[in-house]
Amino acid sequence: MPGIDVVSPSRRAALGLLSGRWPLVSAFFCLAYVALDWLSYIHPVAPFDITPWNPPTGLGFALVLLLGRKYMPLLALAPLLSDVVLRDQPLPWWLEIACASVIGSVYSCALYFLTAARTRFDPALGSIGDLLLLLAASAISAAITACAYVGLLTTSEMLPYAQFTSAALRFWIGDVIGIMIFTPFLLIWGLGRMPQLGTAEDGLFAVAIVVAVTLVVSLPASSQFQLFYLLFLPIVWIALRSGLAHVTIGLLGVQLAVVIALQYMQETVAEVISFQILMLVLAATGLLMGAAVSQQRRAETQLRLQQEALARVSRLGSMGALGTAIAHEVNQPLSAIALYADVLSRELEKDVIDRAVATEAARKAVAQVTRAAEIIKRLRDMIRLGQSEAGPNSVRVIFDETNELLRDDIERFRARLTMTMTSGLPDV
Repeated sequence: MPGIDVVSPSRRAALGLLSGRWPLVSAFFCLAYVALDWLSYIHPVAPFDITPWNPPTGLGFALVLLLGRKYMPLLALAPLLSDVVLRDQPLPWWLEIACASVIGSVYSCALYFLTAARTRFDPALGSIGDLLLLLAASAISAAITACAYVGLLTTSEMLPYAQFTSAALRFWIGDVIGIMIFTPFLLIWGLGRMPQLGTAEDGLFAVAIVVAVTLVVSLPASSQFQLFYLLFLPIVWIALRSGLAHVTIGLLGVQLAVVIALQYMQETVAEVISFQILMLVLAATGLLMGAAVSQQRRAETQLRLQQEALARVSRLGSMGALGTAIAHEVNQPLSAIALYADVLSRELEKDVIDRAVATEAARKAVAQVTRAAEIIKRLRDMIRLGQSEAGPNSVRVIFDETNELLRDDIERFRARLTMTMTSGLPDV
């Protein structure tokens, strides 16, 4: 599904090829990580990489889930590289390495759990259970990482203890929402399950998102949070109509639109964090609804395939019954033809031929040939149309034909058949 949803052999081959090119993939990942970190470096805590939205973490999750555990060391290397390139190493070397190690080790543990055979996690998010595993692993690992990371900053006196809670909350929100919105999109795209866009309905989806975001962010600050539910309307609509793959695109579009709008309007940090908390709820709702719809469609497709398989088995059984019926129907006139042919043959072997007997036997044989042809025609029509043709017929004709069919058995068993029938019987 598609269930049904099966990764194409070409996409599997491409992922296998990338998985084997560790240096090239690692370099590209680090560049993409630094670029995303630079784009999402909004409302940071001091000079540290603690922001309300952190899509690079989602990129790291997708990399390991798609290409394997050997890329786990990059989860520590990429944050360290990003701090050096973008923020000119705001921490001492030992603290930089310690913080990067915390990020890499905690998220590696979460990904090790997801990729373990006993977990049976499907990176294609084929069921609600798979999605819940991803959300739970991201929420728990992000909470541990946030507490450990901010704890290192406060114990080293790089950050006041009074800011521990707010900094940890912002770190957790940024990483969780980065994983929830970015990772499902990348997983579905990476496995080749992203649908083709460009339909009229896709255009309506985009317009609905733009209108909803514009309405929310253009309102006064006191009304924005009250009307945030307007953003649920396009996401719920996309989830119910198109399923998980489309809703990941919709959530990514909403998040980008919200971040750009809030940055353009220069909202306060508290307002941005409040919006991101609501985005967490929106993302979880949209993803779960989309997964439920996709799973239902796969179940319906699987049920239809099973019904078709059962129908094929049933048709095979019906073919056996049909063969028996054909043999029974056709055997009767063939037996009568054989009987009349035998009578005609014996009569022709006599020195003195009784022309009346021979003519009658030949006439009856021809009649049975015609009857056999009619039986074949009726069977053919029944197979074509799925029904047999029924019509009125005389009771005497039915019994006369039956008597002719039974004549061979009557003579062989030396029996006698007497038929008495009331005149004027209606057709049946």
